[in-house]
Amino acid sequence: MASLTFSVIQRRSLLTDKYRVELESKRHSAVFISFDCLYYDRGDFMMCLLLERREYLRQVVADSDCLAASCMYGADQAMVLFRLTQAQG
Repeated sequence: MASLTFSVIQRRSLLTDKYRVELESKRHSAVFISFDCLYYDRGDFMMCLLLERREYLRQVVADSDCLAASCMYGADQAMVLFRLTQAQG
């Protein structure tokens, strides 16, 4: 699979026509991976510790085919995640 450019991803995110959204979602499927929760339901979590925010994220985000909460990598494992991401292209 060829790497997508930022402009292709950005164009897809700006689509409003239902038919075009469906067509592009088949051509370039997307998954949103949330790794932090700064605001939710009018709550501001910016002053909370990262570990607290990630715990809250686990509680409010249900994993699905297109949405995931990434809580498995800590700051000490950033390079491991980076290398895995590089290997995916």
